[in-house]
Amino acid sequence: MDNIHIWEKIELEFHAVNHYANPYNDVDVWVDLEGPDFRRRCFGFWDGDSTFRVRIMATAPGVWHWVSGCSTGDPGLAGKQDGFTAHPWSEAEQQENANRRGMVRATTNGHAFEYADGTPYFMLGDTWWAVPTFRFRWDEDDTPHQIGPEAGFKDYVRFRKRQGYNCIAMIASFANWQNDDKPPQWLLEDGMVVRSAWPQAGTESAEAMHTENGDQAFCFPGRAPGLETYVPDLERINPAYFQMMDKKIDHLNAQGFIPFIEVARRDIGQLWRRYYPWPDSYSRFIHYVWARYQANLCFYSPIHFDWAGLSIPAEEWNKAAVAVMETYGLPPFGTLLGTNASPSSMINWGHLDKAPWLGFHQIGNQRTHDVYAHLTDIYHAQPPLPGINGEPYY
Repeated sequence: MDNIHIWEKIELEFHAVNHYANPYNDVDVWVDLEGPDFRRRCFGFWDGDSTFRVRIMATAPGVWHWVSGCSTGDPGLAGKQDGFTAHPWSEAEQQENANRRGMVRATTNGHAFEYADGTPYFMLGDTWWAVPTFRFRWDEDDTPHQIGPEAGFKDYVRFRKRQGYNCIAMIASFANWQNDDKPPQWLLEDGMVVRSAWPQAGTESAEAMHTENGDQAFCFPGRAPGLETYVPDLERINPAYFQMMDKKIDHLNAQGFIPFIEVARRDIGQLWRRYYPWPDSYSRFIHYVWARYQANLCFYSPIHFDWAGLSIPAEEWNKAAVAVMETYGLPPFGTLLGTNASPSSMINWGHLDKAPWLGFHQIGNQRTHDVYAHLTDIYHAQPPLPGINGEPYY
């Protein structure tokens, strides 16, 4: 590996020798990474066929070394090793892209954000919840289009960059949203929520949430009885969906943006908890998304909790997030965790004593000055965490 810079994503690719019925669910892969003032296990993810990837980065200049391992002892995944030397970015290069200053962290006083080199980070973000889907069209070339119906993802990034934005919020998957013969808000006779989706204009159903190539986050048929053609199997990942998302996350980082990635939306909760092992199944998906983007500069969220209704209790989502932390640890390169909230993450989850994964607090849905007092409560919490307004006036 040549010409590696600090805070630059390095992708390690491995190929399993053994066959697995469901490699997403059946195999953990990792590298043990060591470098200056750093020693962590960095987990990877399955990316289709026999391919597994681990994404790492150097947090400081110097010599780095890694050794791979896996939960099954597969000779194609375990026992590989290599190293590299990481170099700092120049000041001119950092001026070109502030993300070269490193992962955003809390300031010493706990109330604000800064890059890893101590440069202040003042978040100015936009909510593009459907970024991974065709709603924000990916163009392989860089031909500009006027903002409007012909504009694509890169056009909107250029537009917001000119305005000084540096964060884009998104939801990684809308697995239960399809444009089909069922209504956007769909409850079964016993009251279980199948989805509470945004309606698709011109239809009586929900917005579809697939990629430009028609890929969805999970594979059909599903496992929920009677819903097999409406809701996919939530334990069978479709890597092609996330490969498209990779391009958009990388592009945002290259343009100086830090994505805020929420794993899923709260209306999937009742279905997931009823038909799959809870919280383990959902924790697995959280881990997958976080492992996939751990070497990008991001903020993470285990759930888009914009409303407590048509979902499961906040305590259940918290169980899943805590389980990820207890099993795999916090993200290895310092990615901060928070969530969209209703009206405040302190009300939804509590503070660090109940939700030890939190790296920042947030107010969200309700979106008016009536909820600003919750930011004051966040400011006075001990120990202090940064606080953001994730959904101000729309």
